Amino acid sequence: MTEEEYERTTSINFKGTIFTVQKALPLLPSGASVVLLSSSSALRVAPGLGVYAATEDRP
Repeated sequence: MTEEEYERTTSINFKGTIFTVQKALPLLPSGASVVLLSSSSALRVAPGLGVYAATEDRP
């Protein structure tokens, strides 16, 4: 994995989630919920996807 691939993956999965939710919150009605999901990669890592799996939420 290159540094550029690392930066892209972590930016999408960390920053993308944070800033998307941050922008959406003011648009939601009072009492609304935001549910964030992750893939099964957080629990079972495929070869070559270690950084991706590390950026997934774990239960």
